[in-house]
Order: sequence, then structure tokens, then C-alpha cells
Amino acid sequence: MATTVTNGTLVVTIKEELTLNGKQQGGTIIKSIAACDEVYKRIITLTADTSHDVASFAGTPGAACEFDTDLIQYIRVTNLDDTTDLVVTYGGSTSAAQVVPAGCSSMLFRKGVKGATSDAAQTSGNDIASLYLRSSAAIDVELMIVST
Repeated sequence: MATTVTNGTLVVTIKEELTLNGKQQGGTIIKSIAACDEVYKRIITLTADTSHDVASFAGTPGAACEFDTDLIQYIRVTNLDDTTDLVVTYGGSTSAAQVVPAGCSSMLFRKGVKGATSDAAQTSGNDIASLYLRSSAAIDVELMIVST
């Protein structure tokens, strides 16, 4: 079967607007990622106080919700709740976790994260192997993964 999917370009825009003393202090960052041909997007309802393994990453994916580590270009996790924080953990040989407040997002471009047990700066990243989500209450989360 020949594919009928035409590659597209993902454009991610981050826009900050802040006026202090009549002067604009914000900015706009635009990142374009060409040749995208796979997107996975869904809304997930999390159970309170439960770790949810929502995606896995491998060199040769085979299972459902498993993605090719080398092809990942963009991951966005958005907390759709209006009061409760979300903890996003990018797991691998080292893991990194981020608290995502209600109504906010975590974005990862490409595949590397680095965690540490000290406050020293990290110099490189490791490939992610899993994406875990956890919250203290039942909340909805939007997940988007884009690959080339």
C-alpha cells in the first residue's frame, strides 16, 4: 500500500505579553519543524494518586503507544485542569520530572532529558524511554507527540 500522507511542517509559537511601565517586555519565539509525518494526539483522564505510563520510546517501536526515539521531534503535555498540578516524568537511564500547574504545558523538543541528585548543571541528555503522568486528583491531560 502506498501512503497518501503528505509531510507537513509543525510550527510552534510561544508568545509572551507583559507591559511594565508602558514598555513591552515580552517576546515571540517561533520554531518550525519540517518533514513531520506522524502525530499522536489524545486527551487522557488520569486517576488520582496513580502513575500513568502514557507513552514509551524505543529504537524499534512495536507496541501500541510506543514511538521511535530517533524520530521524535516534539512532545507537549498540557494540564487541562483548572486547579490541580500535574507531575510529568520523562523516564530513561536518568529521569527528569516537572510540575505543570493547572492550565499550563510542558514541551520537549527532541528526545533527551537529564536528571540529577545534585544542583549541578547537566551537560548532556539521555534518550527518554517512558512518559509518566501523575496528579493528586482526577484530571484531564492533553498529549501530543510529533515525529518525522
